[in-house]
Amino acid sequence: MYNLNKMQLTRKEAYNMNTSCITTGRILASYYLYNKEYEAASETAQSTLEALRKLRLDTGLLITATETVLLVVLATSLIYYQSPKHHPQAEKLFDMILSRKPRSMEALVGVARIALQAGELELAIQYSSKAVEIGPHNVEAKMEHAWALALSHDVEKGKRELEETLPLIDGRDPRSRATVAEIWWRIGKCLLHEGILSRLSEINNYRFRNSE
Repeated sequence: MYNLNKMQLTRKEAYNMNTSCITTGRILASYYLYNKEYEAASETAQSTLEALRKLRLDTGLLITATETVLLVVLATSLIYYQSPKHHPQAEKLFDMILSRKPRSMEALVGVARIALQAGELELAIQYSSKAVEIGPHNVEAKMEHAWALALSHDVEKGKRELEETLPLIDGRDPRSRATVAEIWWRIGKCLLHEGILSRLSEINNYRFRNSE
């Protein structure tokens, strides 16, 4: 039920009153994704894409840029919504986006994230490397590339790239502070791994000396 007493509608209420409004749908879908409301983002993107399809059938009008944005929102939200259930669909959407825009940062990072979660580290490094090449100061690209390196046992290089990413983040708003916290968590995991390896090396050296 719409909140008419306040004489204004929420974004979702406004969209529900006019589900064919493509501009509203694009704004809403992006808004939900930004706020990590992945179910709402995916549903809004899907319904708006359907409105775009109907518009194309009725008028022959193509709005490629808007469609691509909505595909990015849908694919990205499907990475996280009921993960990893929708990963195959998300990967297909990212492939579609890359066929249109081979340098799409969002799609490259998206494929890298799916590959990371699936343990396909070489694929994650491949896509995240390309993303970093295109956007060397893109925080998300650098984070995923560094983490892929760390998980593939190049821990020192991965840790160094994570440390190089920190100065790129503002850190004054809750969203960026959360990103900083995640990077420090990953750096901590790298340090823990290095500490374990160092300890194992000490033990092996001790055993070797005592066996002589």
